[in-house]
Amino acid sequence: MEIVYGGIKASDYNIYPRELVSIPAPRKKTEEIYIPGKGNIYVESEDYEPTEINVTFNYIGKEEDWGRIWRKAKSWLLKAGEKLQFSDDPGMFYRISKVKITKNERPSRKVGIFEVTFTTKDGLSYLEEGVMEHEKEEVKQNPYEMAKPVYKIYGNGECALNVNGKKVEVEVQRSVIIDTERMLTYRDEKIMNTAMTGKYEDLYLRHGENEIEITQGFELKIIPNWRCK
Repeated sequence: MEIVYGGIKASDYNIYPRELVSIPAPRKKTEEIYIPGKGNIYVESEDYEPTEINVTFNYIGKEEDWGRIWRKAKSWLLKAGEKLQFSDDPGMFYRISKVKITKNERPSRKVGIFEVTFTTKDGLSYLEEGVMEHEKEEVKQNPYEMAKPVYKIYGNGECALNVNGKKVEVEVQRSVIIDTERMLTYRDEKIMNTAMTGKYEDLYLRHGENEIEITQGFELKIIPNWRCK
């Protein structure tokens, strides 16, 4: 198995997983609510809890290279916010929010063994195709989980974006980006949340068929951020 993190292969550093990696199943977030006369009930949301993916790595090299490889491993892995990919699941990746490395065991002068815990953002696997720009007709059918897309609008003036019967309005000056996951509206890295009126949640792509319409005269591109259990 090849493991890729942040676009870098483990094998590029002569580091390899010792065994096949077990992937935990995602768990939906639940909220406990107390109702007088009924007690506590649990309500599931559309979002998922973080999960942990544990990988044991090892490497072998010349005795004088042991420390160099270990330093490269730490420099490579100790970065949050990168994508984690596995060679036996092509086209998919996990979004990683935290990485923890245990101490490096040294069973011999040439061998190093260490464990890494990757904490996922939500336990879901994402499609690489889903982080590319698409035309709205290409994302209307969503066979995956509920998705939180990024909308890129080009044009000038007051624009209405309607998704599944729910509308937001945004003032566009050449271009604007609506990031529904981060709940940000911006252009050229300048935050413009006041330029949008409406709820970001209304722009999520539900599972199945979606209706997406935009004011005539504006161009729309969508990064759907498709994700799977």
